[in-house]
Amino acid sequence: MSTETPTVTNEPVEYYTPDVEIFEDNEALTVTADLPGVAPENLEVSLDAGNLTLTGRVATTANRGPARAYRRRFVLRDADRFDTEHITALLRHGVLELRLPKAERAKRRQIPVTVH
Repeated sequence: MSTETPTVTNEPVEYYTPDVEIFEDNEALTVTADLPGVAPENLEVSLDAGNLTLTGRVATTANRGPARAYRRRFVLRDADRFDTEHITALLRHGVLELRLPKAERAKRRQIPVTVH
């Protein structure tokens, strides 16, 4: 955990690293992250030059101390393996699910064997 002062406001923020699970199959890479208390309007997901970044902020009320936020960054090796036009993000009950579908050229395929 670290405390920083964001550039947008002077309010101190405590950043936490969310727990994540990563699963990959032939169709997609799926990342789930626990982001309790983060509303959709306070969540940002970005992919830039192979860097996948999740940032979410929990809305604060007066006299609660520093604001709480989550931040996690992943470096995707061979980011061109993914169809970036069809990435989906779903936030449900404090859990974010990102699905990065694989590009057709990156999918595993079975090669038929012929006998002569």
